[in-house]
Amino acid sequence: MSDLLIKWVVNAAALLIGVKVLSGAEIKGFGTAMFVAAIIGVLNVSLRPVLSFFSFPIILLSLGLFTLVINAGIIMIAAAISENFRIGSFWNALIIGVILSITNTIVNFVID
Repeated sequence: MSDLLIKWVVNAAALLIGVKVLSGAEIKGFGTAMFVAAIIGVLNVSLRPVLSFFSFPIILLSLGLFTLVINAGIIMIAAAISENFRIGSFWNALIIGVILSITNTIVNFVID
């Protein structure tokens, strides 16, 4: 359970840092980052498998790069759900998705 909490806090911090680096994205604070990280987690568990299943041929042809587009879409959905989180464009969502993916890879390597 503590691993989940650590991953959640680190994802929220990475989201906050990613938004602060980009010019077109806004987030109100760390509490909002925690809420948005939870939304992204729920969407990753519920929506991502369905999207990955139906876009498998595209993922295969792009050698997995289309998963970054799926990540960006999930981040844009999370921004639509939360009032205090705004993404300026698809490209901002894509960059934040890359930041979160790199952060998750590092955290999973350290914790697991």
